[in-house]
Amino acid sequence: MANAFDAIEECHTANKSHRVVVRVVRGQPPAGTLLDGLSGGVGPVTGFDVVDTGVGFTRENFDSFSEADSPRKVSSGGKGVGRLLWLKAFEKAVIESVYHDGAALQHRNIVFNLEHGVREVGNGVATDHSEGTLLRLVGLQPAYSCPQRTEILANRLIEHHLEQLLVSSKVQFLLVDEQCGVEMDLRKHFENHYQCDTLDVTFKVRKRLFKLKHYLVRGAIGSHQLAFCARRRFVTAYALSNHIRDLKTALKRPALGEVFYFGMVTGKALNEWVNETRSDFNFASADSFTDEPTGDEILARACQEVRGYLTDDLSRMRTQKQERIRNVVASKAPEMRAVVNRHEELVDSLAINASETEILTALAGRHFADRDEMKQLHAELMKLAKAGEMLEAGKKRLIERYASAAQQENLVALGAFTCHRKAVVDVLTSLLSAGDDGTHQLEEAVHQIIFPLRKTSDGVSLDHCNLWLIDERLNWHRYLASDTRADKLDPINPEPGKEGKEPDIIVFHEAYSTSETTQNPVCVTIIEFKRPGREAYDDDENPHKQIKEYAKLIRRGKARDHQGRMIPGDETTRFFGFIVADMTEKLRRLLKEEGYKEQPNGALYSYEEGLCLQIETLTYAQMLDSATRRNRAYFKQLGMPDL
Repeated sequence: MANAFDAIEECHTANKSHRVVVRVVRGQPPAGTLLDGLSGGVGPVTGFDVVDTGVGFTRENFDSFSEADSPRKVSSGGKGVGRLLWLKAFEKAVIESVYHDGAALQHRNIVFNLEHGVREVGNGVATDHSEGTLLRLVGLQPAYSCPQRTEILANRLIEHHLEQLLVSSKVQFLLVDEQCGVEMDLRKHFENHYQCDTLDVTFKVRKRLFKLKHYLVRGAIGSHQLAFCARRRFVTAYALSNHIRDLKTALKRPALGEVFYFGMVTGKALNEWVNETRSDFNFASADSFTDEPTGDEILARACQEVRGYLTDDLSRMRTQKQERIRNVVASKAPEMRAVVNRHEELVDSLAINASETEILTALAGRHFADRDEMKQLHAELMKLAKAGEMLEAGKKRLIERYASAAQQENLVALGAFTCHRKAVVDVLTSLLSAGDDGTHQLEEAVHQIIFPLRKTSDGVSLDHCNLWLIDERLNWHRYLASDTRADKLDPINPEPGKEGKEPDIIVFHEAYSTSETTQNPVCVTIIEFKRPGREAYDDDENPHKQIKEYAKLIRRGKARDHQGRMIPGDETTRFFGFIVADMTEKLRRLLKEEGYKEQPNGALYSYEEGLCLQIETLTYAQMLDSATRRNRAYFKQLGMPDL
C-alpha cells in the first residue's frame, strides 16, 4: 500500500486523477459453515489485488525492486526490504505494470516468489493503457490470519495508512469485495468514521520532540488504540486499556454517539529508530548510557496527553463506575458500603466493565486487609490498657484508628464476627477501667467505638456499627446519624428556633410485628451518652428532656427519611430512648423527679403515653455485662478468655 502511494507521488502527469484500489480475493465458500460475521456464499480471504495509477515499474524502480537491500527509498523512510515481507504471508506476488520510458508507454510483468526470486516474464510496448501497477498477492499462508469482514479490513487499511490519507488528500482510495457485494470509498469512510474530532499536540521526552494526533472514531474499530508511526507508515499499536484502566468501553459523545479513541504518534526520532521491516523500533534500553528516551517513557508520556485530551470522558466514566460499584454493593453486599467510602482507590483499581464477582472480590480483599489492621491495633491497645496508661493524645488517636478498622469487620464469617465483638468488649472494658481525667476524651472514645462521631449510616456499614452493645435490633436500621445537628440530619427538617439540637445517636428503623399488614410503623430510637463518672446535670443537660424534645420534633411531622419520603408522625410512630451513663445519686434523683420507675436490676424506665416514648437507663457496666453474656458462648467456643 505504501508503495502505491509513493508511486502516485512520483507521477507528474498533468490533470490526472489518481486512485488506489484494494480488491479482496476470496476462495470457495466453506460447505455448511459461515465465516465470522458473514452470510452464506462468502469464502475465506486468500489474497489481495492492489491497483494504483502511479508512475509504474520504470527501469529505475525495477532495478531497485530486484536489489535485495535497495537504498532507493531511504530518503522517504523506505528500508528496501518491504517486498520481502510479502513472501512471509503469501506464496507469491504477481505484478503487471505500465510505465512511461520517456518516449512511449511500456508494460512489464514480474513474478516474485521464494523459489526463483524476482523474474521479469514479459515486457514491451503498452497499448490502450495508462500508467499504473497491478500487484496480486496470491495464496495467503495458513500461518497468517486475516479479518474476514469487509468493514474490519477497511478499518485496518485506514489505521495503517492514516498519514497517506491526510497527506495525499486528492487520491481516491477504494476497497472492493466482490463476493460480499461491497465497493467502499475508504476516504469517505475515513471522513465519516474517523475524522469526528482531531487535535494535534507536541510533547517532549528528554530532548526529543514528538507529535500526537488525536482521533475519535465511529464504527467497528472496537478498542482504544495508540499507534507509533514512522515515515508516514503505521509501525506498532498499543491497546490503551492496558495503560488507562477505564478505556475498555466506547466513549459516549452527545454529538457523535459511541466512539473510540485512536492516537497517532510521529516524530523525527521514530523515523530514525524504526527497524528494517518497519515492524518495531530500536528504542534505547532503560539501562543504556545514552540520553535517548526509552519506548516505555515515550508511551507513558503519550498516555498522559491522552488522559488530558479525554479528561471529561474519563471523569464521566469514573462517575458511572462509582455508581455501578455502589449499586452492586447495595444489592449484593451492603456490609461493604463503608469499605467503598473509606477506600476511594478501589474505584481506580477496578475496570469500568468489572463484573459483580470482580467488584465483590476486590472489596473483600480490601476488607480482610482492614481486619488485619484492626487486630494489630487491638494488640497495641491491650498493651497500653494493661500498662494502666491514661488516655493521652497518642492513645486516643490509636483508639480512633482501631474504631475505624473495627467497623470494617466482616460479620459474615463466624470467626471474624466473634473476634470483632470480643475485641470491642475488651477495649471498652480497658477504657472504662482506666478512668478519666475530667475531659470528654473517655466519653468520645466510648462513643467512637459504639458508632463513629458525626457519621451517618451511609458512611458506615450497617453490619459494622457496634450498636449491638446496647440492643441487637439497632443494627438493622433504616437510617442512622451520630452526633449530628438535628437541622443537618437527612431525615429531619426542624422548625425555626429548634436548630442546633444534637442527639448523640438517632436511629430510624421498623417495628416488626406478627400482623399480616405489609407496612410496619416507623420506630425511632434516640441514644444519649453521658461521660462515665459524671456528677453534675443542669436543666439543659437533663437527658430525659433532651430525648423528649427530639421525639417532639419528629412527632410534629417534619421528618423525612434519607430518600425524601415522609416519616409518619402519627400515633403509629413509636419512640425508644436510652440514657447511657453511670447512675449517680444526682442522676437517679433527677430522673425519679421526672417519674421514672426502678426495675429489679436497678435500671430506671419511663413511658410518655402522649408521645409513645419509652426511655430506659443503661449504665456502662450493665451494657458491657449484657453484651458479654449475650456473646460469651461464642467467645468460649473460640477459646477467647475474659480480659
